[in-house]
Amino acid sequence: MTRLARCSLILAFAGLLAACEDGRIGVELSADPPAAVTTQEVDVSLDGITLQRDDGSEDRIDFDNTVRVNLMRFDNVTFPLLDAEALDAGDYTGIRLEFHDSSSDDSDNYVIDTSHGRRPLTINASNEFTPLNLTVKKKGKTYTVQVRLDLRLSLTADSSSPSLTPVLRAARDTKAARVSGSVKDSLISTSSCRDGRSTGVGVAIYAFKKLGDSVAPDDYDGSEPDPVASTPVHSSGSSSWQYNIGVLPPGDYTLALTCDGDQENPSTSQDEIGFLNDTHDVSLDEGDEQDQDFN
Repeated sequence: MTRLARCSLILAFAGLLAACEDGRIGVELSADPPAAVTTQEVDVSLDGITLQRDDGSEDRIDFDNTVRVNLMRFDNVTFPLLDAEALDAGDYTGIRLEFHDSSSDDSDNYVIDTSHGRRPLTINASNEFTPLNLTVKKKGKTYTVQVRLDLRLSLTADSSSPSLTPVLRAARDTKAARVSGSVKDSLISTSSCRDGRSTGVGVAIYAFKKLGDSVAPDDYDGSEPDPVASTPVHSSGSSSWQYNIGVLPPGDYTLALTCDGDQENPSTSQDEIGFLNDTHDVSLDEGDEQDQDFN
């Protein structure tokens, strides 16, 4: 056999192998900031992830070693949990983070406040899956899934025994939507919004799934309508305020503005959180990046 023929055969065989390869998955983790401004670090340890198929079966992928991540560092950047891990072809409808059990060792999950006090963090993880719309095909293609943990809706940090009940949202990177915009200074600088605090403290945007004609915004308390995402409103210059909510699965949402976001406590339904009357509805398609201002 000539060298050219041999090389052609090798290339053809390699192509055949590639066509039969499983799909591959990458997972990136990020987090929205917590309500408690005194929280400096939220350190959690993860053992792996589990994906749920459309038939209800589960595929668990364990990390080679337990992964520790300070969630407070990954608001504007992502933490890579998986990189091109082999995954069988099929339709996947949910994803779950597998937190490390720290019941016998409180060094794995903890909170550090601004006075550098360190407290063990209890993880109230459930077996429920965060909805995910992912179809994996063969041929070795890598599908990247973004997972975002909302600390405002998950973390109870204002006690000697902080706890985290994960509130997640997830989407394939090419399908994840985003909504951002400005908030009029006059809404934030009023004395009723400040309520004795510095301007901007506690101001946040909440996103709710729009299930009907209207949504009456409420705090996170385990009953509908519960927010699916939240984000603080940041100063972006003199009398200029901005917000940004990412990793939203496609769908219809209602956005609401509150001056009391620092009062959120997901462990109770008695939060004193009020919302302004001017809510906004947005419809997000796959990969959308929409602007919605509060004026």
